[in-house]
Amino acid sequence: MRWLPVALLSMLLAACGAAPVSAPSATADTGAQAAARRNVLDFETPAFQRYNQALDKTICDLSAGTIIPGGMLTGVTNPEAFAERLNRQIYAPLFEDPALLAQSRTTANEWANSVSQYQQDQRTAWEHIAQGLSPQNEREQRVSALYRSRKARWQRLGKRVGMPVPMAFHLYRGVKGDFMAETVLKAWKDERSDTFRVPHYTLSSWSLSEKTAIEFQAAWGGPDVWIVFEADVPFEKTLMDKWVDGGTFAERYPGQHEVVVATREPDELVIPDVQATVWLDRKRYTYQDRAAFIQAWEARPVAK
Repeated sequence: MRWLPVALLSMLLAACGAAPVSAPSATADTGAQAAARRNVLDFETPAFQRYNQALDKTICDLSAGTIIPGGMLTGVTNPEAFAERLNRQIYAPLFEDPALLAQSRTTANEWANSVSQYQQDQRTAWEHIAQGLSPQNEREQRVSALYRSRKARWQRLGKRVGMPVPMAFHLYRGVKGDFMAETVLKAWKDERSDTFRVPHYTLSSWSLSEKTAIEFQAAWGGPDVWIVFEADVPFEKTLMDKWVDGGTFAERYPGQHEVVVATREPDELVIPDVQATVWLDRKRYTYQDRAAFIQAWEARPVAK
């Protein structure tokens, strides 16, 4: 497949009925413009947004499926045939190595199997590699190869789409539970600091889309409490994503716009207090609403 220039890609998107991308105002300093100056990839970065729309349309066309709220691709009648066509058309040119592409798909599929031991096994493998140690088994070899070749895949994608390799990604993570809410509570009550550490494993799933993170938690987070964190995550602290790795990220959950964050230590990411949002009993609280959230949280009945 020949990759399309940005201008032609935009024309095809319009012809296919995709939502047009509005040009930023020449005077308005939008979040996307600020992120572009710092080379932080935002979900609304124009060249990226056009490519992501085209990729999602390709995924739906090749699979005859539909991306539903929460990010899942449904209605796929022949998953293996779809995966073969998608890899040949989109991901093989980025990998330029069929064996590594197959390894990436295996790793992505393992990562999606969150009810099993696979995610912990991948964390263990990553932690070994992150210490600068040589791979000792097949899983560590796969993780190491994906990490070492990641920038090259983004360079190929960036060259064809018309954007530089990002220095960082502006990401969102939807989580649930009292512990996460109490982390935000503690940060918002602490007047001595305006930042806090996000609780996370050395490998954790984030999304490039705030809307997707909110939808995911609304669908799966339960009616009580859930939280969305946002952070600028450096490129070198990421391992896999939908756009250059494929696999389950594109074949089953393309609407989650997933990036796997990879840090040397747990709880390594530090974010400003303002970059957390809490939903309690379906009511939304931002940093500006922190007094109301603190009052509502502390008024909750104590479980017995």
